[in-house]
Amino acid sequence: DATDPMAERAATAAAKARSALDTTPTLLEKWDDFLHYINTANGLKARSDGEAILDSGVTPKALYKLTIERPKSLATLHKARKLADLKSLADKYLAAVEKGYIEWRSDPREIRNSILMIGKSLRGFQVGKARLKESGEYAIPQMMQYLIDEKTSPLLRQRIIMTLPDMGHQAVRAYSVALLAKDTKIVEIMANALYELQYPAALPRLREALLRKDLPKTTVKAIKAAIIACSPANKDLSGAPVAALFYQQAIKYYNRDDSLRPDPRFDDAFVWNWKAGTGLEQIAVPREILCDIYSMRMAKLTLGYDAKFSPAVPVWLAATSRREIYLPAGKTDPLWPNSKPKAAFYRLASSPQYLMLALTRAMNDNDVPLIKAIITSLGKNTGPSALTKPLPCGTQPLVDAMTYPERTVRYLAAETLATAMPATQYPGSISVMPILGDAIRQRGKKYCLLVANDPTTRNKLKAAIRNAGFEVIEQNDIAKLIVTATNAPGVDIVVTGPAAPYELVSNLLRRNMAFKYLPVMACKATPKARDYARKDGKSILHAPA
Repeated sequence: DATDPMAERAATAAAKARSALDTTPTLLEKWDDFLHYINTANGLKARSDGEAILDSGVTPKALYKLTIERPKSLATLHKARKLADLKSLADKYLAAVEKGYIEWRSDPREIRNSILMIGKSLRGFQVGKARLKESGEYAIPQMMQYLIDEKTSPLLRQRIIMTLPDMGHQAVRAYSVALLAKDTKIVEIMANALYELQYPAALPRLREALLRKDLPKTTVKAIKAAIIACSPANKDLSGAPVAALFYQQAIKYYNRDDSLRPDPRFDDAFVWNWKAGTGLEQIAVPREILCDIYSMRMAKLTLGYDAKFSPAVPVWLAATSRREIYLPAGKTDPLWPNSKPKAAFYRLASSPQYLMLALTRAMNDNDVPLIKAIITSLGKNTGPSALTKPLPCGTQPLVDAMTYPERTVRYLAAETLATAMPATQYPGSISVMPILGDAIRQRGKKYCLLVANDPTTRNKLKAAIRNAGFEVIEQNDIAKLIVTATNAPGVDIVVTGPAAPYELVSNLLRRNMAFKYLPVMACKATPKARDYARKDGKSILHAPA
């Protein structure tokens, strides 16, 4: 039969179309070309190819996977940033890759595939383990589910157990909470993982686990070994009071100990709970407040084991207040819904002594927003006599606040004391009115009193002071120094030039109650000046370059 010319032409066209499809560059090939043109400084071609990849609708996760396939990709993109015509494009790629990394590491399907991979060949084990490490805390709940599931193969279960210590110190919070599991096999697995990690953060939960009466001897042995491994100097703390260990942990979290801080690369951090029947519960919270949340939790556990452990109360109050103060704008805390009372409610309901202790902690940390919040609450819930009553250690935190370097704190403390009108005299009462007078004169600006005789030096210092956001008040006549400072709208700091009589200026200021604690910065670093500054305690020495 004669061939149908129309059909033949159609077949030829289809073959050509298939051939064209077969030769279309893959995404990886396009990526290689893009990187090649960056490395050869062919900006025009690199921009064309790079924009074409973005215009193709490639996802951030696909871009991140390309950087895994080509490990030098990120270095090449950073090289592109140095080229004027590629900088903006390179920035787009770097932002997309970062987004893709976060999407990839948190994708439940990717995590599941990585877990299943470690249960296969040795090569799969190595690749899957590396991917799980990248997923970090996101991977832990699924790993735990496979450990709990009786259907999990022995090989996969053993490989997961081998991978647990490699998840890093961020996993310690999750493993520590998993010690609450009813299944003692899980408890033993977690204890062994914590033994390998050797982080002191696990100590309170490990010690708590020893209180259980249902643990086999092998599990108890594993827990005790982990306690020694996690303890400073490998001490055996298996008999230490549980409340004391939780309290120490509350303080470390409050102080944002380096070993307890969440990963700064990511916006979210995780709080962990153990749920009977479901395993680990992972709750994402803003990274900025994770340490405060855990400080609250550790303080509460302290009181749960010893209701008379009173030092935990001011820590809880301070952490609760700080969690609210430093919650980033636009973000929420899922553990503290709007239906729960604000931190001020707990401060107002608290004993004045606990508030005073919290105030002391806040001033030691130079946490001005927290200081103000506590002083405001003290003014509302504390009687006049309690405001000036010394703590058992002898300090008077609210009175001390009138000497705090930040003047708005001094004003608030003086106003609180003046409003309460204590019936008896107290140290510092003579400074209340001068501080309030200073508050009335100031107009919301920061002021620096400058003492510098040399005109050239004075002009340089004035420029630097103004750049720092201060208004400059000048007075080179030492005899008129106090009058100038008293009549000024407010003085936040005094700066003396290299040739100015720093020690004399400081002595004059310290004789006046209103300026007794005013910070002084001296632009000299002679032995005599250093000795005086050390005794003064409110001076800063800065030798000019």
